[in-house]
Amino acid sequence: MNKRELDNLMRNVQSGDENSFARLYEETYKGVFSFIYSIINDYYTSEDLMQDTFIKIRRNAQSYIPGTNVIAWIFQIAKNLTLDYIKSNKKVSLSPIDNHIIPVESNTDRLNDKIFYNKLITETLSKEEIQIVSLHMVSGFKNREIAKLLNMPIGTVLWKYNQAMKKLKNKLKEEQYEK
Repeated sequence: MNKRELDNLMRNVQSGDENSFARLYEETYKGVFSFIYSIINDYYTSEDLMQDTFIKIRRNAQSYIPGTNVIAWIFQIAKNLTLDYIKSNKKVSLSPIDNHIIPVESNTDRLNDKIFYNKLITETLSKEEIQIVSLHMVSGFKNREIAKLLNMPIGTVLWKYNQAMKKLKNKLKEEQYEK
């Protein structure tokens, strides 16, 4: 779904259309979850914060300015809620990924692939690199949007993304030789 369609959905949400809100959720929840998870590294907390994000979106739909970037607006809400959570829960442990991130599927090969790739990513990339890669690949953000969201220069985002891709490529080559 393109930005204009998402903007139209958000305008409908502002008018109280619950079907549009449900569609907005369906179009964006995976990216929001991935982004929050890349910060928190806890499946259940990420799930809760994702739900809180959409509650806040629904409650504050009127504050969205039509014609602006709805995805950036949603991710800013997610980021703020996540950072607030971290501040209020200083004992939060940013632990490595666990297998809860993998949704249960009937296809065992796909499940094993997801486990393999999640493990590969978390063992190979830094937290910041995971955020950049997930924002780009899962959520479809452009590098300049990621730079704005993460308060980084665009050159840094590009460099970190390219470095992350090189690391993953090298790690995949290593994994193939080990098999």
